[in-house]
Amino acid sequence: MLLIGAGLLLELLLWKARTPLARLALAGAVILAVLVIWAEAAVGIF
Repeated sequence: MLLIGAGLLLELLLWKARTPLARLALAGAVILAVLVIWAEAAVGIF
């Protein structure tokens, strides 16, 4: 569910972003958020 939601969010944000730099920043933010949530769920780092 996390990966599907992240993929849909990424598609929506990248569709709305105009410049390549904005697309890169948005993609990085979504990927970082998914990795933090995944790490928290897996091992409870926080």
